[in-house]
Amino acid sequence: MSNQKNNNPIITDSIWKNPFLYYLLCPIIAFIIFSGTISHDQALDDDLYINKNPAVQKGLKGIKTAWTDEVYHWLNLPDNNQFFRPLLITSFCLEYDFFKSKPTVGHIVNILLYSISCFLVALFLIAFFKKMQLPVWLAGIIAFLYAVHPVHTEVVSNIKSRDEIFALLFGAWSFYLFIKHLEHKTIKSLIAVLFAFLFSLFGKESAITFLAVFPMLYWLTSTKPTIVNTIKSIAPFIILSILFLAYRHSIMSGTKSGLPLEAGTTQNTVTSA
Repeated sequence: MSNQKNNNPIITDSIWKNPFLYYLLCPIIAFIIFSGTISHDQALDDDLYINKNPAVQKGLKGIKTAWTDEVYHWLNLPDNNQFFRPLLITSFCLEYDFFKSKPTVGHIVNILLYSISCFLVALFLIAFFKKMQLPVWLAGIIAFLYAVHPVHTEVVSNIKSRDEIFALLFGAWSFYLFIKHLEHKTIKSLIAVLFAFLFSLFGKESAITFLAVFPMLYWLTSTKPTIVNTIKSIAPFIILSILFLAYRHSIMSGTKSGLPLEAGTTQNTVTSA
């Protein structure tokens, strides 16, 4: 009887310490929670990005425009209303070519991408906590709370906000790969991290703020961190960011001005996006 009583806590502890529990739980719960948005229609921003975007309406043929023009390339807009989101527009082009403008498909894709993002957040946090010799279950709980937090509702339910999800997905992936790169320190592992970070930038420009995370990860997970080595570790990311900004600037400065803005709500949508 005493042996049986002692075994139960051990079994329970082993379950909560198993990272695969959180790898599965976070994306599954995230999908279930946000599955209610599948039946929703498009929002006002969605209409502008998808139905009124000439590049998206071309389907696969519009993908080239996604990577060579800004989002509102067909409108006469001031510079502060120009955005470069090639990954977002590419995903819309693919969707339109196969499914046309079906909100249900757009919402399902958003939920799936967010669920994958939650898996990658759990993957990164658990890897980081292991490096710091902190409990796996604590990282898992943090990842779970992140996945179910209602602050993400607007992003997941608004199809246009997929750019935020792309930035999160590739950002979390780059953090995880960076921790692994610090272990292996190979050219291959570095290229993988840079690739993930670049696609985070292609998702949304605000992902450039992730630059601040890499030196913190290096400093916290290295045995003997120095300022010089920290700078060396993030130098490739700084160079990549400069190249991205230079390319973005060339796109913005060479943007084609096309059709005039429609009156009324379209103007308000654009300026508030």
